[in-house]
Amino acid sequence: MSSWIEIGDVQARKLLASYFAQVDRTLAPLSRAEADAVRQELETHILDAMAQTPASEADARSALEQLGDPDEFLPQLVADRLRVRAGRTFGPHDVLSAILRTAATGIRGLVTAIVMSVGYLVATMMIFLGILKLTTNQDVGVFRLSTGQLFIGADANVDGVELTGGWFAPLAIVTGVLLYLLLTWAYGRVKPPRVGLPSNPSNEF
Repeated sequence: MSSWIEIGDVQARKLLASYFAQVDRTLAPLSRAEADAVRQELETHILDAMAQTPASEADARSALEQLGDPDEFLPQLVADRLRVRAGRTFGPHDVLSAILRTAATGIRGLVTAIVMSVGYLVATMMIFLGILKLTTNQDVGVFRLSTGQLFIGADANVDGVELTGGWFAPLAIVTGVLLYLLLTWAYGRVKPPRVGLPSNPSNEF
């Protein structure tokens, strides 16, 4: 048997169709090729588990119980692969998709997503301030306040001395871009995701 669609038991096929519809929804953020590869691995596992059985509804249910709920073991795989993609493309859309998926994988993922989001916010603010310096007459830059503290930002009523002058704009923009690239590179520096099936830890994607 080369596909679960060929299984003769109607109820078994319905059960498997429902399961793989759930798999497809979970894998939707991945590219078609990546999603198909993971789905094929799961289908192969199902067929192997049912190879020596009558392929009844009970057999299908037992095989699926061995795999587990896709919403439990696939989200981390999806988040990891999106993170790898972001580190390869450096595209803002890919970065955002990876952060959102990482945040949904649990407490650890949420903390990671928050930390990365703060880093990207700082990078964005630096670029914004650099552009603001070029396009407005506002007081924008690095200031030493009358209290002796340093202030980086924009304020029309800053009580202090601007330290960077015209250099602030290029420095801020370059710093923001470099920070974005460094964060994205670090975020994507993970090994290709290898997720073992619940019933057979040695079998990995």
